[in-house]
Amino acid sequence: MEMAFWNILLWGTRCFTGALVLVTLLPLFKSGSWMVRVWDFPRLQLAGLCLVAVLALLCCSLRFGWRPDLWGLMIVLGLAAAWQLSHIAPYTLLWPKHLADTDDSDFTLLVANVDVRNTTPEAAAKALADIEADAILLIEIDSDWARTLALVRSHFAYHIEEIKPDGLGMALWSNIPLENSDIRYIVSDERPSVHADLVLSPTKRARFIGLHQVPPGLPTDDGNGRYDSRIRDAELITVAEHVGENTDLKWIIAGDFNDVAWSHTTRLFTRLSGLEDPRIGRGMLNTYHADRPLLRYPLDHLFVSPSFEIANLQRVRIPGSDHFAMLVSLKFGHGPGADPDTKLGDYEEAEDLIEEGEEDAADSSELSPDAEHDRKLERHGGR
Repeated sequence: MEMAFWNILLWGTRCFTGALVLVTLLPLFKSGSWMVRVWDFPRLQLAGLCLVAVLALLCCSLRFGWRPDLWGLMIVLGLAAAWQLSHIAPYTLLWPKHLADTDDSDFTLLVANVDVRNTTPEAAAKALADIEADAILLIEIDSDWARTLALVRSHFAYHIEEIKPDGLGMALWSNIPLENSDIRYIVSDERPSVHADLVLSPTKRARFIGLHQVPPGLPTDDGNGRYDSRIRDAELITVAEHVGENTDLKWIIAGDFNDVAWSHTTRLFTRLSGLEDPRIGRGMLNTYHADRPLLRYPLDHLFVSPSFEIANLQRVRIPGSDHFAMLVSLKFGHGPGADPDTKLGDYEEAEDLIEEGEEDAADSSELSPDAEHDRKLERHGGR
């Protein structure tokens, strides 16, 4: 009986090691399939599981002896864990900060996914009212939320919003004057994005874009499959290219990206746009899932021009929401609005991602009118 237990543990650990190596390698493939892209998320958890497997092999070694095959498996697991941890290392306190700290700020921004299925909206409304922010980006706001948050809305002088059902609504409410504000559908005609200039003074203004992309693995509306990451990636990279073409402007890109900070797509976004993630050197600040501590990822993001300075960056609990909100206090600094730092092949990859995302959106009848117009222009030799 004892020998059977050890044999089962040994063979189970071998199979488990094979599975861990497989899911470690899958994100290296440039595929939009949700079955590949979903493994971008749990890198910390997978690193932990690698260490658990190493411990199991150490126990087996004590029983069977220090055999070369067990040493080999432990080395492979150690390399897999190191590879996973290398992705999240910049989002720890051990990494140098990319954005400077400051003791004062020009304004405070709150980014909050309130959760369209929230069962305690009144408590969430009170929490939002108690937060002292100069501007708030609200995600998943529908007509019920609009009524519940009417009092909160009245505390802000400027508004731009698209109230939609099914968790697709978005609103930017601000006491900072908004100029050139509009709602755009970048790739999908289902998912709006908020665009506006936040204007504190003639010399202190920033172009703001609020996003909420579709997560890979989410069941499709017809129930016949799951969304891949292509539409999400195309929207994010389209914004990155736009930012990179307008480096004279100060930028703030925020929202629920439904992607982790260390994914290949998000890193491509930062290179193309030249924007910085204030999380770097300050901690992961995982925002989802608020009720599952062992399964939390940084899905809600804020990217800013490298000249911004950070006075405060923290998570805020919104009652009933499956997301933590992000609260950041920013100060305008001197320097470029964006500073793209691309690698060879980035622009070619970006165009491929945008094309694939638009084709995916067209196939699922989600291609936005603006994106469809751009595709027609491209087919006729212009863009």
